Amino acid sequence: MRAFGLTILAAVVALVIGFGGGVVWSGGLEQASESQVLAPRTDHASIMIDFGGGEVSLFPDLEVTPDLTLLTLLESVVADAGVTFETQVFEGLGTSVDRIGDSVNGTDNHFWIYWVNNAMVPIGADQYLVQPGDIVHWKFEGFADE
Repeated sequence: MRAFGLTILAAVVALVIGFGGGVVWSGGLEQASESQVLAPRTDHASIMIDFGGGEVSLFPDLEVTPDLTLLTLLESVVADAGVTFETQVFEGLGTSVDRIGDSVNGTDNHFWIYWVNNAMVPIGADQYLVQPGDIVHWKFEGFADE
């Protein structure tokens, strides 16, 4: 369990360094004139997919509709981008994201994990209803053998 906590801490540090090091997240801000202050968008959602190794894809300004699940939104985004996408249904548990692009769950003990507004969500993406203003981060995360 300690290794899991350290992995999460390392991921947070990497995100802070990544954002500070030049990754620009522009999808969550409205354009404003010089007399206006930049304000967070609250009527759309954004998705960032971190494949690891410095490869990050950003999908800003995604329309949010009632009853839209995160899995449905992700499927739509990757389909529009022409990215390979696979899921696996676990009876009684829900659907897991097994592959985005070339990154497949289990490869080198890495798995797809998501956060919404910088918090891990305790339900599957097929059950999470996207809210206006959500910033979703999918990351192909590695776990140490215990």
